[in-house]
Amino acid sequence: MVGRRSMFGPLERAETVPERIAAILRRAILCDELGVNERLPSEKALSSQFETNRVSLRQSLQILKADGLIEGGQGRPWRVADYRANPGLHLLPYLFEAKGISEETVRVIEDFLAIRTPVLAEVLELAVQRMTDEQLEALREALQRLQSLADEDSSTEALFLADLDWFECLLAASNSLLFRSVYQPLSSVYRQFSSAISMFWTAPDGYPARLWSIYSEVEARNAAQAKTLLVEYLNEESERLHTWISMVSHTLEGSAFSGTSAEMMGALASLQSMSVNEGDSHGTGS
Repeated sequence: MVGRRSMFGPLERAETVPERIAAILRRAILCDELGVNERLPSEKALSSQFETNRVSLRQSLQILKADGLIEGGQGRPWRVADYRANPGLHLLPYLFEAKGISEETVRVIEDFLAIRTPVLAEVLELAVQRMTDEQLEALREALQRLQSLADEDSSTEALFLADLDWFECLLAASNSLLFRSVYQPLSSVYRQFSSAISMFWTAPDGYPARLWSIYSEVEARNAAQAKTLLVEYLNEESERLHTWISMVSHTLEGSAFSGTSAEMMGALASLQSMSVNEGDSHGTGS
């Protein structure tokens, strides 16, 4: 309607006081600073500690309750819930943010690699059946951007992120609410630690020509051949990333410092450098 202001103008997203308080408590729980079944301080004590009112404090506690991290309220004391017994995928990005590269989060990445290939194979089959022309075009454009980065000899991290973009376009083309709800939290973890993971991620031979081959089969609606090519590609990538996992696990074994620290990243970089140097020395001696 001409001259009428829209009801739904753009909003600038800013973290609220309850969200900030919830983030602090969430991190304490995920880092095991607050243990399972441990009783939280009273609402009065927490309000005083965070220098906020009871209304904001209660809103933050409700956020954590919705996350499955605490239980109680309505006259009962607030306690830390056993979120590992009933986990939600929405917690994974928070877990990685809190713990960084740690034994627990490395196991999550390892588990992700185990389920990624069968999940994406089914996603691809659904995409062939359900994708719109616009979604097919988005898939092609994402691959063209990836090709441009490869042609420009862009950084490994840039290629890695563009690779994720392409697979997220494939996920969108599946038009599956279920698969998107399962995969997207995991993909966000990959993005969050792209600088670390890309240290050990290498583009496969013929990259990204092999993705173009998969795309061609998708465009031709040849699901069986597209799945075969995709599974081969993902299995090879998983093997390379398992090498990274082994190196990280070795670094973490007996480690006393936090996975979120710069020291951890330095240790991983040093380990990678040692591995490369050893490979060069073996090659020279042969």
